[in-house]
Amino acid sequence: FALVGGLWLVIQPAAQVAIYALVFSVGLKIKPANDIPFILFFVCGLLPWLTFQESLNLSVSAITRSPHLVCKVRFPTEILPVISLLVCLVTFTVLLVALMILLAVYGMTWSWIFLQGLYYLAALEFLALGLGWLLSHGIGDTLRVSLAADPVEEVKVGFEILKSLELRHHGI
Repeated sequence: FALVGGLWLVIQPAAQVAIYALVFSVGLKIKPANDIPFILFFVCGLLPWLTFQESLNLSVSAITRSPHLVCKVRFPTEILPVISLLVCLVTFTVLLVALMILLAVYGMTWSWIFLQGLYYLAALEFLALGLGWLLSHGIGDTLRVSLAADPVEEVKVGFEILKSLELRHHGI
């Protein structure tokens, strides 16, 4: 199963890129500026988005996916989203290698300016980590209730969030 999981890291984004490339470049005949092939243009935008999306999704659910670590021993829960972020960086590395292969296939020249992508990756991952910490510690409950429930329920969830953050010890 580990081989299938490793292949899925490549197959799922590759299928997504192939579908979008077919729709936009063949069906709609969209051509980006400077004669850059659409697939390169698209992958350069999709790669950061997939990384951010996966980092945020995994970091938000990191605590609920590992209740055995949180409940049994005294364990700093802030570490779990960081571990999820590191797992996402493995996926990012695989996709980055695929992007470099695409750049070589299309004959695009490599530049040292590409290294600024590391700064943007770090900023993106810190944003995902910060949002993951906020959403995994109860702020997400408020967002879900705000969309689906009565305002009275929002107040109750707000009190629960304050209790979980140890900012309020009594109330409803």
